[in-house]
Amino acid sequence: YADRTASPVEVAQAHLDAIEAIDPALNAFVLVDPERALAAARESERRWSSGEQRGALDGIPTSIKDLSLVTGWPTRKGSLATSDEPDTEDSAVVSRLLEAGATLLGKTTTPELGWKGLCDSPLTGDTRNPWDPTRTPGGSSGGAAVAAITGMATLNIGSDGGGSIRMPSAFCGTFGLKATHAFVPLYPPGGSGLLSHVGPITRTVRDCAHLMATIAVPDAREIYPTQHDVRSWLGSIEEGVAGLRIAYSPAYAGAVVDPQIAAAVERTVALLADLGAEVELADPGDAGALGRLDPVHLPGEHDAPPGRRGADRALAGRAPDVDADRRPPLRRPPRAASGPRDRAGTALPGAPPHRPCVITTPKKSSSSRIDGDQGRRSTRRRRSD
Repeated sequence: YADRTASPVEVAQAHLDAIEAIDPALNAFVLVDPERALAAARESERRWSSGEQRGALDGIPTSIKDLSLVTGWPTRKGSLATSDEPDTEDSAVVSRLLEAGATLLGKTTTPELGWKGLCDSPLTGDTRNPWDPTRTPGGSSGGAAVAAITGMATLNIGSDGGGSIRMPSAFCGTFGLKATHAFVPLYPPGGSGLLSHVGPITRTVRDCAHLMATIAVPDAREIYPTQHDVRSWLGSIEEGVAGLRIAYSPAYAGAVVDPQIAAAVERTVALLADLGAEVELADPGDAGALGRLDPVHLPGEHDAPPGRRGADRALAGRAPDVDADRRPPLRRPPRAASGPRDRAGTALPGAPPHRPCVITTPKKSSSSRIDGDQGRRSTRRRRSD
């Protein structure tokens, strides 16, 4: 942006075009607001042109998981029981992103209330893995991971209680971080107490560092004490892992590990050791840990096979290449496979298909409008299938 070889407006439009082209087959977004995104991009372009840019994130297209508040957008949380009234305040991470000038594109999908490791819900239907649309991208930040790996959004905000950033990042081949508790303020508080964290999902470690440098800042509304690491998140990227101590548990708490995953992790451990890390075999020995998580977060009998094509690459120690010519092949799944289903996987009779909300410019001839009394924007919906 600084040398004018790229324009925030052109970049925002390119991402909106990608969403229009790619998302109907994958269902990563529950809401897209082109008007707001382009208005923010124009303001960013003005700042860059006048030398008043707010930092590295100014004008960068960003998605928000539909568990975080954004003023003017509803937070549906993947549930038919929630209100479609627009929020009147921003969550802590959204406040930091707006202060940094990020371009918000829309909100990404989550299972109902973010409460399982898949990414389907009664409200939005199935979100699909771009490496193989017959498989899940993982959850609960599945929409964010799909948006990241396909290039529909550069920066993506997810959340994580029992793996909701880490699982979809592994299934889709992105980089995701559940940061140390209280580094990133959690407001409003999550439903799983101290397990709940907010964090980034990106295509590269460097993008994650830029995002963490912006959102890992204390917020006065946070109910837990927050930490502010004054070190630069970008400063140590080139230093490598030599000398770092890493605990390696091949089968934590006695868990049965898939042989492919075990082999991939072993290759990663060997690579880290070759790079100079001090890897120590460790086993906490807490045989009841996984059992205590079962009723809290694990998907149980409603589980579906992970997206192995992306997962194999991610678990082999690096995310897959995501250059323009190496993005996942997009294969449209059978139409009958979409929509809400019961626990056995059978389509619910008469269940409405998912219709992602697209906020449009109000016109007299359109169903979109601005309610002048409350300043509330209603929305027109479009079919994703």
